[in-house]
Amino acid sequence: MGEKEYSKDELEAIVKRLAAVSMDANDYSKSFSGSKEMAAAEKEFATLVKDDKNEASMGGVSEKSLTTGKWYRFLNAQGTCYLYIHNITKEITAIRPENYVDEPNTTQQGGDDDVNKTKEPTIQLRQLEAELERCKNAQKIPLLLCNEETHDNVVTFFKYKGFVLDCRPLALGGIKTGTKVEEALEKGRKTIVAALKNGGRLLVDIAFDCPDFKTKICTMKNKEFFPHQVFSFGKLASTKIVYEKLYRDEDKESGQCAARDGFEVALVAVSPPLTIEALTERIPGISLMEVIRVTS
Repeated sequence: MGEKEYSKDELEAIVKRLAAVSMDANDYSKSFSGSKEMAAAEKEFATLVKDDKNEASMGGVSEKSLTTGKWYRFLNAQGTCYLYIHNITKEITAIRPENYVDEPNTTQQGGDDDVNKTKEPTIQLRQLEAELERCKNAQKIPLLLCNEETHDNVVTFFKYKGFVLDCRPLALGGIKTGTKVEEALEKGRKTIVAALKNGGRLLVDIAFDCPDFKTKICTMKNKEFFPHQVFSFGKLASTKIVYEKLYRDEDKESGQCAARDGFEVALVAVSPPLTIEALTERIPGISLMEVIRVTS
């Protein structure tokens, strides 16, 4: 007899049981290091989904899961990111497996059909340039919401026409991403400075995982890396006493902290799973931003 293949309903029941764990082991935005609580939570996750013949792993994916069976995707307990669970090994990861295949006609995937159910104004990707100009003239930071495929296209657009700040290490931490938070903050600082010096567009790429900017990132301790003025239209580039703290000696031009005209900020997030409510809890100034749905 072949190995048991768990149904989608059975796997969903496992994921729902994870809500009983006090801390989501995949939500590293609540902590910047591998605390005892996080380690205990991760161990409990694994215990929840093991059986006599197989023990699930969190984060790590075995060769078996990459070559047999299939993956299903569900929202985590907080509704802030996806968990992928394998239908044979029951391995669980917050990182999209390379052999995951999107399920057709499911609202959970965040397809373009879901856009019609939202109240945000909707544009197509080809209209993005004009929409960014409109937001600039209205003195608003655009918050772009889209599905996974469109998100990748938006990021590509900004890579060619601006600078992209990857927030994933700030949200998930070093254990999941291999990048320590201190390193991620420094990389983010360099990206912000590059956009300021070039008078370019800065895309804050939230994707699936939103860091807690309000209480963890944009703090007094981190003001020389990620000031909260990033999320206020025109505030960072016009406040020298703030942005000059971001510059190091190697960033300066003839000893000066150059900030050229044209610097703009935009945010992009995959929604669902992320919601405006979840983003509002973690990002300052959301109420003053222009929320826009983007489709391919």
